Amino acid sequence: MLFNYFLLASRNIARQRGYALVNTLGLAIGLASALFIFLYVRDELTFDTHHPDAAHTYRMGWRSVTPNGETDAFPATPAGWDNYIKENYLA
Repeated sequence: MLFNYFLLASRNIARQRGYALVNTLGLAIGLASALFIFLYVRDELTFDTHHPDAAHTYRMGWRSVTPNGETDAFPATPAGWDNYIKENYLA
């Protein structure tokens, strides 16, 4: 019975090559897109969870304003802020 399904499918693919190609490419692109989206979301949700007490881990940034009014943001802090945070916020 299973052999008959494969035989019927191969005959239909041979008769309608363009239709089969479009369907196969659409399925492949859809599955690849879903896989990449899943991997991206998984990476974002598990970012820095390997640290102990990960729920209380924060990211500090630095924003500078130039004289002409443009702002730049950086995912880093100036030197010495670690000591300031330890002295003022961690008791």
